[in-house]
Order: sequence, then C-alpha cells, then structure tokens
Amino acid sequence: MATIEELRFGPFVGQLARPETSSAEPRPGVLVMADALGIGDFSVGQAAKLADLGFVALAGDIYGGGFRAVDAAGVAEKGAMLSDHGAIRANVRSNMDALAAVEGVDPSRLAAIGYCMGGTAVLELARSGYACCAVVSFHGVLGTSFPAGRGDVVASVLVCTGADDPYAPLEEVLAFQAEMTAAEADSQVLIYSGTQHSWTNPDSYTEWPGIAYHPKNAERSWVAMLDFVGEAFGAERTGVGA
Repeated sequence: MATIEELRFGPFVGQLARPETSSAEPRPGVLVMADALGIGDFSVGQAAKLADLGFVALAGDIYGGGFRAVDAAGVAEKGAMLSDHGAIRANVRSNMDALAAVEGVDPSRLAAIGYCMGGTAVLELARSGYACCAVVSFHGVLGTSFPAGRGDVVASVLVCTGADDPYAPLEEVLAFQAEMTAAEADSQVLIYSGTQHSWTNPDSYTEWPGIAYHPKNAERSWVAMLDFVGEAFGAERTGVGA
C-alpha cells in the first residue's frame, strides 16, 4: 500500500503518495488536481492508486491551506478563482514545482492529471508552456482567458470529456480542439457517450445539475490516462511507474 504524507510548500498543503517499496532510481511524478471542492478523499485516493503503480503522486492544493469545501456554500467562498485563469495557472505551477523538487522524483518525467476544476487547472498548466511530459483532464471546463499560441504547449495533452456534460458543451470541445491545432500541440480528445459531468467520482457532489457517476467510463478513462502517461514517460507497459 502507498504511504501518504503531508507536503507543505508556500501557502499550499498537499498530500504526497509514495510507493510502498523504495527505489534506487528516481521515479516519475504525477500531480493530481482535485475538483472545485478542493483536496479531499477522492484526489488523495487517486494519488495513492498511482503510487501503488510505482509513481510518486501529489494530491495538489489549488486554493492554499489545504482547503476543502463540504458543500456549495464552501465552494462559493473560493468561487472567484473558478474563472481566474491567471491565479489557477500560478497555483498549479507551484504545485508542479513542489512535486518536481520532491526527493526521489525524476523531474524529467512529470505529468499532471485533474478532475473538474483540476482538469481546467492542468490544461492551464499545459497552455502556460510548463515543461512536463503529459497532462490529462477529466471532465474539466475547456474554455480559457489565455488560449495557447503556436508552440506554447510542450506537454502532450489528453482531454476526457462527457458527451452530455453541460459544463463542457460540444462547441467548447470543438473550440478546444481548434486551439490545440493552432498551437500545434500533441493532443487527443476522448468523448464518452451518455456521460455527464464529474463522472469519475462515485461521491460526486450531485446537488449541482448535470452531474452523474459513470463507472464504466470512469474505468475506461483511467486506463486511457495510464496508457497516455506511460507513453509520454517512455514506459514499456501501461501503469509501470519505475
């Protein structure tokens, strides 16, 4: 089983998951960014799953202070950040820099995955030109105040989105694809039929409309992510982190 430890960096408080067994060689690192509720059981659990596969994974903190909302009112406290793409970029870069500096992490093999707001955050990381191997967005909002220009995107980009997601409608999916094409980015978009928003998390906050867990596509997208990140890291087998 993975070991979990608190990681403090600047105003942020993340949860770092390491493989149970040690390694003489540095391991690839994966940043896991949570939804709008903030760092919690789901993102920490996903980081632990990645650590069990041999990665060092950081459940990141987008707000600072390890903030975690329990309801819509709690999200409203931080609501201004949901559309502040500049702040999102700065904060997710701080999280990635912290992961890169962790002892035992190979800074040449870094990836970032994110869910909902976290998906938006990792796409902003890619648009900002951060030099990592891959980013993967699960049901993230795809619009941005700062679209990528030609040559800006260094990372390979995978977007996993639901065909019935009201927060990522088809026109925004098409606009995102056009943005990545214009930026000459290495990108893929997977669209899952019959799938709404926040479909990877069985405990998604369903008080908001358009949210529903989809277990089959949650598993499919996890496998797609492992394949994508493994390819970016040059792994010979899916999910091998070392």
